Amino acid sequence: MNPIEYEKLRWQESETVQNLLKRQNTLLGDSLENLDHLIYLQKSINLLSLQEICQVMVEKLPFILSVQYFTFFLFDKNRRRLSLASHNHPDLEEGYSLYQNDSPIMKEAMNSGRYIFEQDFSASRYFRGRRNPLFSCKFFVTIPLMIENEIIGVMNLNDNQKGIYNVGDLDFALNVSEFVALSISNAMLYERAEKNQASGFLYPSSIRNRKYMIARVHPIKSGMDRLSPGSCILQAGSYAPRQRGWTFPNACMSFATNGMVPPQP
Repeated sequence: MNPIEYEKLRWQESETVQNLLKRQNTLLGDSLENLDHLIYLQKSINLLSLQEICQVMVEKLPFILSVQYFTFFLFDKNRRRLSLASHNHPDLEEGYSLYQNDSPIMKEAMNSGRYIFEQDFSASRYFRGRRNPLFSCKFFVTIPLMIENEIIGVMNLNDNQKGIYNVGDLDFALNVSEFVALSISNAMLYERAEKNQASGFLYPSSIRNRKYMIARVHPIKSGMDRLSPGSCILQAGSYAPRQRGWTFPNACMSFATNGMVPPQP
């Protein structure tokens, strides 16, 4: 190898290394920026009001996820219906809802428990022959929101300034969806507990998340199942002082029918 070829090879190698370092620095910068966004979102969305969480989603999600539009639907599994809970679409009406079967792409994402990412939605099998003039980009992302394998809703993402949606964007969106799902689940549990507080079934302060609630309820319920009827009354009575409106039969009935824990003194 003559000196000219050798120098050319060294220059090419040096340029390759420099480009690689630039790319790694860019990826590191993106990772740090995404981490900052996650921390920012967690602080903003750590609320116990579903309405407030949905408002935060409108204010923060488009910026954090670098998308133009999003929709979030809550899922009613008994009615198999999706209700619009949060969005920034100018054309959607408040209170909009649809049956799960009316949206093939959301239905499939929910049934499979996996996201669906279409780079060109108009060329996908979910397309129904009409494009939304609001969107300038072709991609479409649907992410089911789950807590312990239970579907609580679906989040859809559309449009951005880059014109494309890559794997890194999708991975970050999946991380964000976990934060959102946990906050929404906690808020729903808290609001449900507040409604039940008057009947004395649960203390709202005892609920931090679903795992904590199950950890509290299941051992006591399992222990009650092993007791005789007489000891059940005594055990229930120890958890149910009369000054809180509980009587022994009512306490036993609540265990038998609801599996709930009466308030402790």
